[in-house]
Amino acid sequence: MHEKPIIQNILEIVKENARKEGINRVTKLKVKVGENSSIKTDVLRSVFESLSYGTPVQGAQLEIEKVKGRLDLVLESFE
Repeated sequence: MHEKPIIQNILEIVKENARKEGINRVTKLKVKVGENSSIKTDVLRSVFESLSYGTPVQGAQLEIEKVKGRLDLVLESFE
């Protein structure tokens, strides 16, 4: 399952940037995943929910946009 390290990296980036910007609670993350990628969106969501527990990202909506190509995953934005 390669979704776990991907989500771990995204959460670290989001938590670090939220801290720098004085954001205490993240409510939404937008990511893009290539439709030909081997990333499974249902697993991605499950791992996100599990790893975000107890962090400022817990309960945030994970918005996943499928895009053409083999793009693995890109963090587009967070609120």
